[in-house]
Amino acid sequence: MKKITVSAAALMLVLLTLFSASGCRPKEKPSDEPIRSLIARFEKACHELDGEEIYDCFNPDITKAIDFAAGLVGVDAGELVGQLFQSLGGSEDSQEFLSTVTITVTAVSFNAKGDSAKADVIMTVPVDDAVRSCNSTITCVLRDERWYISEFRVPTLSDFS
Repeated sequence: MKKITVSAAALMLVLLTLFSASGCRPKEKPSDEPIRSLIARFEKACHELDGEEIYDCFNPDITKAIDFAAGLVGVDAGELVGQLFQSLGGSEDSQEFLSTVTITVTAVSFNAKGDSAKADVIMTVPVDDAVRSCNSTITCVLRDERWYISEFRVPTLSDFS
């Protein structure tokens, strides 16, 4: 009986060692730097009213649909997005909004797999000699080792307080 107990204890020790060596432990939290860099790149593209760069920040699953639609009418999707951003609403106010908006990441949280993240952001914009802000969330996904924006509700001026 003693021999079985010693064998069982030895087997448990071997199994515990294998589990701990094989990665059955909590994963390290992914770095939020790629998310922050992506959002900074998006912000810079907005400042420059660079539709092609803005377009490149978004998930290819989303942009494929835009590519298809643009192809139906014979235009380049990136150029189309650029034209939309440059003439957004047909007003200079919209262009000024995009070119002056500041996006500050306040927190980043990842899903369990580490292939999706939500960035809580504060967006600020100068309006009538005052700085107004609003909270928003930008959802990002990892595709082919690169992060993209997959969901983002673009606030309007009325969302800012």
